Amino acid sequence: MITLNDRHKQYEKRSKRFYTDKLGEQHIVFDYSKVKMQEPKSFKRERKIGEHIVTLPECPPKKEIANYDLPVEEQRFYRNLPPDNFEFLPKEEQLDFMRTDLRRRLNGFFFYNNGRIEYMTGIHYFYCTHWVIDTGDTPEWRDSDRDIFYLWKHCEENELCHGLVYLTNRRSGKTLISTVILYEYASRNENSICALQSKTEADAKNVMRKIVGSWKKLPQWNKPTDIGDSNPTKELRFEAPKQRSSKGEKKVYKKVLNSSITFGASTEEFFDGYKLKRYLADEFGKTMSVDVLRRWYIVKECLNVGRKIVGKALFTTTVEELERGGLGCKKIWDKSNIKKAKPDGATESGMFRIFKPAWYGFEGFQDAYGYSVCDDPEIPVVNKDGDILTRGSKTYLLNQRKGLDLYALQSHKRKYPFSIHEAFTANAEESVFAVEKLQQQIDYNNLQTKLPLRRGNLVWRDGQRDTAVDFVETESGRWVMSQLPDIDERNNYTIKNGVRKPANVLKYAGGVDPFSHDNPTDKSKKSDGACYILKKLDPLNPTISNFFVCEYLYRTKTSTMFYEDMIMTAHFFGTELLIENNKIGCINYFKMRGMHGFLSRRPSITATANSVKQKEYGIPLTGSVARETLVEYLANYINDWVGELNPDNHGYGTRIMSANYFNNQLEQCMNFDVNAWTKYDAVVASGLAVLLSRSKTKKKLSEDKSNVSNYYQMYNVKGNKTTRL
Repeated sequence: MITLNDRHKQYEKRSKRFYTDKLGEQHIVFDYSKVKMQEPKSFKRERKIGEHIVTLPECPPKKEIANYDLPVEEQRFYRNLPPDNFEFLPKEEQLDFMRTDLRRRLNGFFFYNNGRIEYMTGIHYFYCTHWVIDTGDTPEWRDSDRDIFYLWKHCEENELCHGLVYLTNRRSGKTLISTVILYEYASRNENSICALQSKTEADAKNVMRKIVGSWKKLPQWNKPTDIGDSNPTKELRFEAPKQRSSKGEKKVYKKVLNSSITFGASTEEFFDGYKLKRYLADEFGKTMSVDVLRRWYIVKECLNVGRKIVGKALFTTTVEELERGGLGCKKIWDKSNIKKAKPDGATESGMFRIFKPAWYGFEGFQDAYGYSVCDDPEIPVVNKDGDILTRGSKTYLLNQRKGLDLYALQSHKRKYPFSIHEAFTANAEESVFAVEKLQQQIDYNNLQTKLPLRRGNLVWRDGQRDTAVDFVETESGRWVMSQLPDIDERNNYTIKNGVRKPANVLKYAGGVDPFSHDNPTDKSKKSDGACYILKKLDPLNPTISNFFVCEYLYRTKTSTMFYEDMIMTAHFFGTELLIENNKIGCINYFKMRGMHGFLSRRPSITATANSVKQKEYGIPLTGSVARETLVEYLANYINDWVGELNPDNHGYGTRIMSANYFNNQLEQCMNFDVNAWTKYDAVVASGLAVLLSRSKTKKKLSEDKSNVSNYYQMYNVKGNKTTRL
């Protein structure tokens, strides 16, 4: 039990303003005389937690807020525990104490914390007051936990929400928070089944063991009647204990909750048919034996009664095996994006999501009041253990990364991610692409306040086909541009034998991964149509060339609409497109429209003995040679032209960042699986663009010397005399 007298017994307190550290060395930590207590009227009820706005209860009057009468340096969260002689107190005094405790558990708790007004949700109060964990004590109040409990309460109260997806660093206490959420509900509500699964059945059993361990140490008034098993291993059942009755004696049934907490194997159908009120998917990002997304859609039905949501789910994990369980985790994360919610406000998965960066709430970097010390403090801060902090958690973690090789660095980032992109970083040991370069570029893009990206649509001018294509900006556009062609370069083509030919082939190259089925029978294989335009390398201006300038990653209602979009893309940029021809519909459409002059044939660098005589447009990606060449060329491009650029590549003597701003493409490259191409439309399309840029540039430069002068200054060298041509 924490009291005012022993809270800082490891310190020597010199005054109300200054402390010495636990070794007796003097430090001016903070001048508390400058701290003013917050007034209730300034309490901010609306808080932004991740992607969501949560609303807190109205703040009570000052004198109803705990700690209001204490000096600010002594204001912190104190557990509300009964006195040692509690059992000898009058019955009414015992009941008053228990009523107060239950009221806080149900309604939450306001208290002053170093001058600030803080609100704890009821579950958070119960967690910090009674939920004894494996350290032998209850968790301390922390601002990072506060925010998670705020968002969980928001999920509970939202009628369209099925629960919360919570991603963070390892050893952040997420499993402990999950256990108290299951118990707190099951121990208060009748006829409620609360269930959990983890990456394996053994792991789920271990989580259950944590719940039972904490349950045993609860005060009696927080433990409803159970079946009488003192050490349950499979489930915790709040039912009437079994009693033997004499023959002919009428049984008397005690009023009980008839609720339970149980766990199951990680299989997809284990809880199929159950009626669940709370569900925990622990470490779902590490679950490798099943498809966690499919499992969720089965469990989701267990939380519904008709159209009404009666149960809530909590998904927690770190993502350390992205290539396996982490891929399903990524799908669930993406489908829980509130920014892509349906018209009624529900997300595709039905859940909300939150990512907590590793530096927020990182162990050892909280001050004596539970606030995170993330940035380097201007003056030293005493942490909860009495240590003096001169650096914040961000600096500490960044220092941990210094000197690590690529593989160790990627592992550290997945364990202690600063961003959601780091959390989903692929394993560099198993990636065919330079993961560190891709991550470097993504981090750079995310740090920019505004990237030069413009979303819009390409349209035929005045609605007349085959005239000129214009770019019209709109938030719902299918194209995203990082750079538009110069005005005089747009719609640039020549006519040869009555067929339009692109005139900007030395400047741009495009790749297309089409789709051909309007309504595929297997919805899981419903991929997007993808197109990327690469601005080719200009040797005289390497810092402003050799990057992707256009992204199209969208599935139109019909394949014909997509094919027309590709014609407009090629026409607008005046470039050829290298199209995967396993799905021949797109190429046939170009031919039918008389636009086959914008199509590229198979690059010679991918030629095989059987393909030399082939004259068809596009390239098949069923053979190993074409696939391996595409991956090789894209891997080389990423290594040389993504992230921080090597001065040897651009010749300017300084390191600069690439202008590749399309995170969809970069993330797909990070997660790319050479054995499952269907999921990676952006990788295929951008790889085809790189293939085309490498093959066509070489061919054109050797055939047309008049064009070479646009890129290189030509010289005539005879003996020791050099003359400019």
